[in-house]
Amino acid sequence: MTAANPLAVEQTLLLLCADLAIIVAAARISSWIFGLAGQPPVVGEILGGVVLGPSVLGHLYPGAITALLTRETTAILSALAQIGLILLMLLIGLEFPFDRLVRAAKPAAAVAAAGIVVPFAASFAVGGYLYSLSPGRSSLAAFRLYFATAVSITAIPIMGRILMHTRLARTRMGLTSITAAALDDALGWLLLGAVVVTTTEGRVSASALAASFAGILLLGAAFWLLGRFGVARIRVARAPSGGLTAGALAGVLVVAFGLATATNALGVFSILGGFLVGVAGSFNRDLAEAIKTSIGDLVAVFFLPIFFVFSGLRTDLGSLGTDPRLWGALLVVIAVSCATKFGATALAARLAGLAWKESLSVGLLMNTRALMALVVINIGADLGVLSPAAFFWLVTMALFTTVITTPILRWAYPEPERLPDWATEPAVAPNAAPTRP
Repeated sequence: MTAANPLAVEQTLLLLCADLAIIVAAARISSWIFGLAGQPPVVGEILGGVVLGPSVLGHLYPGAITALLTRETTAILSALAQIGLILLMLLIGLEFPFDRLVRAAKPAAAVAAAGIVVPFAASFAVGGYLYSLSPGRSSLAAFRLYFATAVSITAIPIMGRILMHTRLARTRMGLTSITAAALDDALGWLLLGAVVVTTTEGRVSASALAASFAGILLLGAAFWLLGRFGVARIRVARAPSGGLTAGALAGVLVVAFGLATATNALGVFSILGGFLVGVAGSFNRDLAEAIKTSIGDLVAVFFLPIFFVFSGLRTDLGSLGTDPRLWGALLVVIAVSCATKFGATALAARLAGLAWKESLSVGLLMNTRALMALVVINIGADLGVLSPAAFFWLVTMALFTTVITTPILRWAYPEPERLPDWATEPAVAPNAAPTRP
C-alpha cells in the first residue's frame, strides 16, 4: 500500500471543509426561510441543494461545482451522508410508536394496507411507460419495483413534525395517521430490502424475495424481543448534560455501526441496522432520551443537511431537457402518486369510521413522503436503477407531497385546541357511526 501524497490530502481536506461549510450554511438558511412558511426543514434543505447544484449554480457558474465537488470530496460527502442516515434511522427507531400501534390499531391497519397496496400496484403498472422514456442501468422489473416502493412509502418523521407543528398529534386523525405511517414504513422497509436483493441479483427471484422478507422479519422480531425483555431493564448511565456517558455512547455507536455492517453483509441495506438498534432502544425511554440528547442535534445540524443537500445536488432540471414527454411524465408521476396514496388511504379511513374531514386529512398526511422516499430514491440512484430524469421526477414528487400538507391542515383546522384529545379519551370503535366534522 503506497503512502498518500500529503499535498493531495491537504488539498482534498481544504475542499471538503469548504464544501461542508457551504452545505451546512445553505441548509440552515434555506430551512429557516421555508420554516417561516411553516414548512419542515427538509424542504428548505433539499431546495438549498438544488440551488447549489447543476440546476442553478451550475447553470450560472459551470466551473464552481466541478471545482468544489471533486471525485474525492464527492465520495467523502456520500459516505458522510450514509453515516447520517444510519444515525437518523437509529433516532427514528427510538421514536417508533409501539404504544400507539395498539391504541389505534384497527383503523390504522386498514389505512396502512390501502396506503401500500393501491399505490404500489398503480405505480408498478405505470412504471413500464416511465422506463420506456428514461431507462436507467437496470432491468425494467427493478425499475418498476423501485418506483412503486418510492411511491408507496410514507415519511413518518416528517409527518410527526407536521402533526406537532399543527397541534394535531393527539387527535383521532393524528393518532390514526402516525400509527398507519409506522405500519406503512415497516412494510416499506420490507419491500425495499426485497427490492435491493432483486436488483443486485439482476432478476426478479421469488426465492430471493421470500428470503429477504424472512430475514428482515426475523431480524425485526429478534430486536423487538431484545428491546422488550432486555434493553427495557437496563439502567442508563447519563452524563450531567442529560446525555449518555462517553462509554455508554460509544457502546451504542459500536452496536449501531456493527449491525449496519452485518445487515449490509447479509445483502440488506445498512441503514436497517441503525433502525433496529433504535427499535430495541425505544423500550427504555430513559435510554432513548439520553441517546437523542447525545446525538440529536449533531445529526439534525450536520449529517442530515449533507444528505438532503446531496439529494438536491443530484437533482438536475436539465435532465428533462426540452422533451415534452419527460415533462409530461413528471405530471403523471405526481398525479398517480397523489391520487392513489391520498385516495386509497382517505377512503380506508372513512370506511374505518372516521368522519369525511378526518379521513381526507389522514389521506393528506399519508401522502407526505419527503424523507423516507428520498432514502429509497437515493439508494435507487446509487444502484443505477433510476436515471437522472427518473430521480428528478421522484424528488419533485416527494417535495410536492410534503409542501402542500402543512398549509392545507392549518386551513382545515384553524383551532386544533378545540378538538378532542383522543390520546386520553376513550377510543371510538372503528365500526361506529362517523361523526360530522
